[in-house]
Amino acid sequence: MSKASALPGQMSGSYNEFAQRWGNTGFTEYVTLWEKQANQVLPEASESIQQQAESAFLQIAQLEAEFWQMAFNAGTVVPNNGTHSPVFNDP
Repeated sequence: MSKASALPGQMSGSYNEFAQRWGNTGFTEYVTLWEKQANQVLPEASESIQQQAESAFLQIAQLEAEFWQMAFNAGTVVPNNGTHSPVFNDP
C-alpha cells in the first residue's frame, strides 16, 4: 500500500480529527511495520500459532468494525449476539 493511498485527505466536520489521527503517515508506517513482522515470522510458525494469529486478527477486525459503527451511528444501544460489546445505532 502506498502512503499516498492510505491518507484520507480532508474530511468534513468532526470526522476530520479521526481521519487525520488514524490515516496519517505515521500510523500507516506503524501498521506497515506490523505487517512486515507478521510476514517474516508467520510462514515459519506452527499451524497452531498461525491459527491463533488468524483468530486474533479476526477478533480485532470485528471489534474495530463495531467500534467504528458505534462511532458513526452514535445513538441507542442495540445488543448483538453477546460475544462483543453492543453496537450503537441511530434511534
